[in-house]
Amino acid sequence: VGDYLLRSWWVSHYWGTPFSDFVSGIRGHAVKMNKSEGGWECNHYWICTLSNNQWNLGDEIGKDWMQCSFYLALRCGHCMGTAMVLDEDASALGRSWCLFELLQTFQLTQDREVASFRDLWLCTKTGVLNLGHSSTDAALAIARRVANLRLQDATASVLADKELIDGLISSQPGGFDVMNAFVKHHLQGMLADMKRSFELELDRLENMLLADEVAPPLHRQLACSLEEV
Repeated sequence: VGDYLLRSWWVSHYWGTPFSDFVSGIRGHAVKMNKSEGGWECNHYWICTLSNNQWNLGDEIGKDWMQCSFYLALRCGHCMGTAMVLDEDASALGRSWCLFELLQTFQLTQDREVASFRDLWLCTKTGVLNLGHSSTDAALAIARRVANLRLQDATASVLADKELIDGLISSQPGGFDVMNAFVKHHLQGMLADMKRSFELELDRLENMLLADEVAPPLHRQLACSLEEV
């Protein structure tokens, strides 16, 4: 964890997501978050899959999870926020380590001393849900999945990891009830944003069509022009 993490985004994702969809989700987020002089390509992202030695995860995680690189990256004090990449099944929310990252995100959003942290952003291959720019089908599919989601049902490849993470969440005030409410609250707000964006786009298209109806048909305009000649 070094200086290159300054003003970086933390990426939470499910390994089973098609890589092209994952890249599209990150790219869409980078374009919308672009505030750097060098363009959206200059945004920085910490991606656990690419940052850890996947051949020796035991050493990466170690005996103390508070010393693992991905925890330190998220908690370094310069992280801009969490970008969670979701497919239409919201698969990331069914994985224990993503749940661990969600817990850290929740705690950071509650910490007023970390003013630079910009909350949880949900990204899909078609756009950023927070901004109402994802496809309607994707947003509705994810919302249906989350409506009945129980984060305590998340799974891990190693049972000890699940037990560790479940214990961390259960030890927090409100436990899983608060975490479930945290995720659903975000989705509720994002659906409202999607609805507003969709209605604005419909209004814009309707006005364009009405403008064409009000304008004289082209053949009548041509006829009038010929008569004037």
